[in-house]
Amino acid sequence: MSARVFSADGVLQEQWDDDTRTYTDFRPNPDVSRPYTIEESAAADADAVVRTADKNRGTIEEQAGAALDANTAYLAIATPTNAQVAAQVKALTRQNNKIIRLALGRLDGTD
Repeated sequence: MSARVFSADGVLQEQWDDDTRTYTDFRPNPDVSRPYTIEESAAADADAVVRTADKNRGTIEEQAGAALDANTAYLAIATPTNAQVAAQVKALTRQNNKIIRLALGRLDGTD
C-alpha cells in the first residue's frame, strides 16, 4: 500500500511506494527519490501481512457459506456411496483446516 501526502491545495508533496520500496519528495525541484529505510521497509512488510490476512479471512468466510450448502446437501443423501463418503471426509478436512486457521489467526493461507 502506498501513502501520499498532499498540500492544502491538493498538490502531491510526498509518496511512499511499497511496490517499488521507493520514497519520493516532490517539493524540491527536481524531485528527490530514495530507497526505503529499514524502518519503512519493515512497516511495508507488516502492512502486507495484514492485507494478506484480511484478504484470506474474507476468502475463508465466503467459502464457509458454500461449505454449509455442500454439507447440507450431503446430509440429505439417505445412503451415500463410498465415493461420496470419501469425498465428504476430504471436504470436511479442508473445512476444518480453514476453521483452525481462523481460530488461531494463522491467515497466511487459505488451505
